[in-house]
Amino acid sequence: MNRQNIKQLTQHFMPRSLIQKCLLLVTLAMIGAMILLQVVMDHWIYRQVEPGLLKNYSTLVSGVGMRVSYLLHQNSQYVKFLCADQELLEELSKVMEFSTPEEKEAYKRLIASHILPEARGGNEPGAILSSRCAIALVDWQEWVCTEDLTLYMECISQSDWTHALREHLQQLAIDYEGKVVKSYSPVFEIEVDGDQKEFICLAMPSTNIHDHDIVFFMIEPFSEFRNLLEVFEQNQISNYALFTQYLDFVSQDCDAFSDDFLSESSAFVGDEQYEVKQTLTKNGVYFGLRVSYLIEDFKVIAYVPNDLYQQPYLAFIRSANIVLFLLLLVLLGVILFILKKNLSRLGTLTCQIEEIRSGQSDNITHIYGKDEIGILADTFYHMMDEIKENIAQIKRQEKREKEIEYSLLISQIDPHFIYNTLNTITYLAEMNRYQDITIINKALIEMLRDRLKISKLQIYDTIAKEEQQIQYYITIQNYLCGNRISVEFQSQHSELLYPKNILQPLVENSILHGILLHRDDNGEKMKGLIKITITQQDNWIFTEISDNGIGMSDRELHHYFVELPNSIAEFEQDSPAHTHTHIGIYNIRMRLSYLYGEAFEIFAASPGHKGLTITLKFPAHSD
Repeated sequence: MNRQNIKQLTQHFMPRSLIQKCLLLVTLAMIGAMILLQVVMDHWIYRQVEPGLLKNYSTLVSGVGMRVSYLLHQNSQYVKFLCADQELLEELSKVMEFSTPEEKEAYKRLIASHILPEARGGNEPGAILSSRCAIALVDWQEWVCTEDLTLYMECISQSDWTHALREHLQQLAIDYEGKVVKSYSPVFEIEVDGDQKEFICLAMPSTNIHDHDIVFFMIEPFSEFRNLLEVFEQNQISNYALFTQYLDFVSQDCDAFSDDFLSESSAFVGDEQYEVKQTLTKNGVYFGLRVSYLIEDFKVIAYVPNDLYQQPYLAFIRSANIVLFLLLLVLLGVILFILKKNLSRLGTLTCQIEEIRSGQSDNITHIYGKDEIGILADTFYHMMDEIKENIAQIKRQEKREKEIEYSLLISQIDPHFIYNTLNTITYLAEMNRYQDITIINKALIEMLRDRLKISKLQIYDTIAKEEQQIQYYITIQNYLCGNRISVEFQSQHSELLYPKNILQPLVENSILHGILLHRDDNGEKMKGLIKITITQQDNWIFTEISDNGIGMSDRELHHYFVELPNSIAEFEQDSPAHTHTHIGIYNIRMRLSYLYGEAFEIFAASPGHKGLTITLKFPAHSD
């Protein structure tokens, strides 16, 4: 390749414009700066964020320790309560007085029923669930427990821990004079109904009663301790351990706790209760915490390897890189500002065009001038004014059409309903029941008058007005159905605006498809009850319509309230029954869609397929 070819190739790849040259220089400078920062600043940044990382993990370990400590406290309180029950202790002291084994066993079963188990915690998030029961040992010979604890008692009584427990408790009483003597066991494992169960014991002697030694053994599933320690797993810490004098529990995935470590675990835990001790090693950090008094000697230790420990630091480095890229953009902005002297108005006009294209055209400062740029800007603004006016006119037309279409959806009254009402009025006239005619005629007139409001595009009315319309409708239906339907309407917001004629179709569905089909054992119609409850929470209105009709099957509930047909014809065609379908449900869904778009919910439940409850949720209307 000769010099001429090299020159042509260089000219082809070299930037021609000033902006391109500036971009190239700034980009090269930023790449060089990033490489330099990666080489010399990683260690410095890590040292800056290290105290925060240590504090975060210390807080996590402290939180787990506090929850374990709470569980230990509840255990102690439970056993202390048994040790303080003088009546129970008196009864236990009599176990040794029976001469025959049969009498003794019968008496032990009677006393065991008085040693009550305990369960704490609920289903709320964050609750510490715990359950515990107890076994009594009298004079280190006779075990007293309920039948369901027999397997636990046998496991405990045969353990090496129990055989050495008497001397251990005596030594604790000497070492911790004046303190409540207690000792935790290792984890025991038994098979119950084919399942392997782990449990742990807390042994505590009571006061000497009539020269009898009584020791209570509290039994607690070890899974409750595992549940508390699972917080480590949730935070990606797989190496953790729980230590006592007899218990060395280590997580299954643990590779950081060797045999030598287990023998020296106290070195990683401070002497102060609830004080997290941090031990930094070459491969990671140990966080140790004492969660109990020295007499119980409970310790929690978590190991965080470097790859997990430094993960937030790596995220910080990525953030720093993003900042460098932003700095590059700032420098590019400075260069563009230099070029602005010659192309400022054209650049401004270009930006305005971009804003308008993205929909941000409210605050635009006009550019004036008699040159080509001024003429171009003036023509552009005139064109935009015309487009805005056309868009506004189209939106007004669409809103008008939408309101008309919505009013058509809700302004119709079932002709069969009017026919049946007029037929009932005729029947009442023949029976000379003029007072009833007046009542039913007034109700029908008020309903028709309310529909005239809809034809005038009055889409909302107060809840009180809607309740009145429901009462008019029920009045007519009771004449048609023989006075068997009642309505309970509950709302503390009578003046709250509510979409018109939303409730009546749902009440009509409850009557036609639920209440009128409900029969007793003699085939007689059951009296109907419809409950309507309207509440407001924040900016949402909740409506619940329930009835005591025949309810719906799971298939019907899925069809009417889960599937979304494209049209009312499809809705009717796919209905489980091809006659008397719940068209009102589809109609209500369409109305709410017109008013709120996707910001509404409608769902139903039919517990035991007896009765139906429909719930609506949509935004509150603001004037």
